[in-house]
Amino acid sequence: MVRFQGKLRRTFSRPAPSIFVTSMPKSGSTFLSRALEEVSGYIPYFLGYKHLNEQDLYLPRVIDAWNMTTVSHQHTRASAENLRLMAEFRIKPVILTRDIFDCLVSQRDHFLRESADTPLFTVGPDFADLSDEQQMDLMVDLVCPWYVRFLDSWFRAEVEGLWLTYEEATGQTEAALARIAAFYGLSWDEERIAAAVARVGGGEGSKTRFSVGRSGRGAEMMSPRQQKRVRRLFDYCPAIRQEIIGL
Repeated sequence: MVRFQGKLRRTFSRPAPSIFVTSMPKSGSTFLSRALEEVSGYIPYFLGYKHLNEQDLYLPRVIDAWNMTTVSHQHTRASAENLRLMAEFRIKPVILTRDIFDCLVSQRDHFLRESADTPLFTVGPDFADLSDEQQMDLMVDLVCPWYVRFLDSWFRAEVEGLWLTYEEATGQTEAALARIAAFYGLSWDEERIAAAVARVGGGEGSKTRFSVGRSGRGAEMMSPRQQKRVRRLFDYCPAIRQEIIGL
């Protein structure tokens, strides 16, 4: 049924241009997606079922987006089913990464200051009562494995994707947007890109409040023991290029 629906769509219509960003959580993806919306004029559109679920592609929304110009920003792993839907509906991913220690510390801050519920993990009401060391131990033992699975899936996936880092997305945004335009075959000149970045860059008159996190903060806050445990988790997955996540 799924394959038939996809073929039927392709028979009677052509897909509209779309941009799909899948990212490590806390890697600057919200800022990048806002910049992409500004420069492209496309609408933001979530291709999953619910944000707090595992953010797999959800067929009804993928079908609905077939003729829409969209920017989709998700934390989607390269599972066999997700990759099948991406091939069926011609979805090409931008894969956004960040230093894993910085991600874990930023995710801990998210649990403390914003929400206990995330697609990765839900902390209990007593999380804030734990010591700093206990909080980071929880991040290493229960949250970091999701990052391992996310990265391992994309490094093993046989799919055409564009890899970007947090530093490129947030510190070299104009160059990152130019790379994305080339990846999707879109025509955005330098003036258009610069204007879009200015509108979302966090300064006066911008549409997005964004504070660039300091690279290296995670390694400073995590003990050598905790960092060693993180590295051990990633050692189980040799396909991952560890240098791009600070290992």
